[in-house]
Amino acid sequence: MDDENMDQQDRADLLNRYEVKKLIGSGEFCDVFKAIDQWSINNQSSTIVALKRLKLRQMMDPKNRFDCLREIRLLRKLDHPNIIRHIESFFANNELFIVLEYADAGDLSKMLDYFRRKGIMLNHKNVWNFFTQICTGLSYMHSKRVMHRDLKPANVLINRDGTVKLGDLGLSAILSATSDNARSLVGTPYYMAPERLKEMEYNFTADIWSLGCLLYELVTLYPPFYEPNQNIHGLMRKIQALDFVPINVQNRSGLFEIAYLINSCLVLEPSNRIDLDRIHAISKQMNDRYQLNPIGMEQDQSTYRTRTESNATIVDDESFVSFQSETQQQPQQHQQQSQPTTSSGQPKKLKQLYRNLKNIF
Repeated sequence: MDDENMDQQDRADLLNRYEVKKLIGSGEFCDVFKAIDQWSINNQSSTIVALKRLKLRQMMDPKNRFDCLREIRLLRKLDHPNIIRHIESFFANNELFIVLEYADAGDLSKMLDYFRRKGIMLNHKNVWNFFTQICTGLSYMHSKRVMHRDLKPANVLINRDGTVKLGDLGLSAILSATSDNARSLVGTPYYMAPERLKEMEYNFTADIWSLGCLLYELVTLYPPFYEPNQNIHGLMRKIQALDFVPINVQNRSGLFEIAYLINSCLVLEPSNRIDLDRIHAISKQMNDRYQLNPIGMEQDQSTYRTRTESNATIVDDESFVSFQSETQQQPQQHQQQSQPTTSSGQPKKLKQLYRNLKNIF
């Protein structure tokens, strides 16, 4: 149905189609549930869905309501294996529901949080596999004139077959062919380009900055400008000074390319950042190399930034910690756990057990 009809109709019958199993995420204006599509109970591939409820009663600002409908139009427009699929949207009980593809292995932020606590680091093969899929999804979005604007591990979803999908596109902006710039401060500060933090005009290169932050975190398990209990002003100072610990390449294959991409993304002047096509080409080349010939490409954990325990181990292909079992996710705020804050609150502990998966990545 089109947006005008959706705005006028209340489809409680459609809501009855979905059996809610549990709450898997919660935010100020949004709850996300794991649900079962009872109309397709025999189709195992589409039975489980993510049911996103927008709390419109709490959205008094007309702009917030408009943003909800914009998200729906955006989701309909995108169709790619590395983008979370939009199934349908409808109003029911004066609330907006968006039905999305369910990622059965959770998101990248939970995986990285688990690795930090266990002192585990990803090997190069897995880093390039994840990063290449992220680049593929983002390249598709940019080709459709869509910026993500909130690219971070929490918005990188994973299936048990190893497929990576970009999600939570509600903050994205659809830019027309005649307007390459936008002005709005949305997103997560640790991954936000400096021009956005200063509330200046920005364009697609802002996503490139976020991409560099994400690659850095895949390698080191922390965002590049992270410090405990850091406030937003301290974060901005670190970003403006490009104050992050560089990757120690030591002339090792794989690390050199990682360091090159990070340094080429984290450039203060947007026009001087590396092109996404170039990033994608390099990541695909490295991913192919590791998938075809992983033997002899081991890595030395001492080449990484020392953020984890001194006895950190590197995940190999035979002991890769993944998400085979049903996740025991608890309701959580929809935000990166390591955001800068002035409070003393600690992130919730991850209550999710990961089992070993072989021959996935």
